[in-house]
Amino acid sequence: MLRPDQDDYAEEAGLQELIEQFEGYYLTREYSYFDEEALERIYEYYEARMEEGKMEAVADLAIEQNPYSADFLTRKAELLFNRKAFQKALSLLDKAVVFDATHIDIYLLKSDILLELNQAEEATATLMHALQLADKEEKDIVLAELSDIAELGEDFMAAFRYL
Repeated sequence: MLRPDQDDYAEEAGLQELIEQFEGYYLTREYSYFDEEALERIYEYYEARMEEGKMEAVADLAIEQNPYSADFLTRKAELLFNRKAFQKALSLLDKAVVFDATHIDIYLLKSDILLELNQAEEATATLMHALQLADKEEKDIVLAELSDIAELGEDFMAAFRYL
């Protein structure tokens, strides 16, 4: 059995191999298959380095190879949101919710987009729906978001109640 430090090294070596394989795909665009877990690790690697171009390439490949992955549809939508491509992001979130209606990040991102589009009532309704689906930890996050929306609308009593 590996000692913890050896296990960490093996894990890092495995990630490095995945990154090299993905870099080869990225440069040549020759078909290469990665399982969903590998794509998550690769995405997180580029996310930690804030390499949005490669994050998007990973998300695109992940959606191509795992078209029912609510997680990667949401990640791609977040990248689109960051570029202010709000309608495209909303479209991806609509697909993601079909595949996993309990994925709270879908609703959080959708409410952020709706706020950017000055649709605070719709953002609130989205979060109220998310609140019904959320577990205890997620409820705290959703309530904080609802409080922020109420505060933006200068409804300070509601903002306080949500907290």
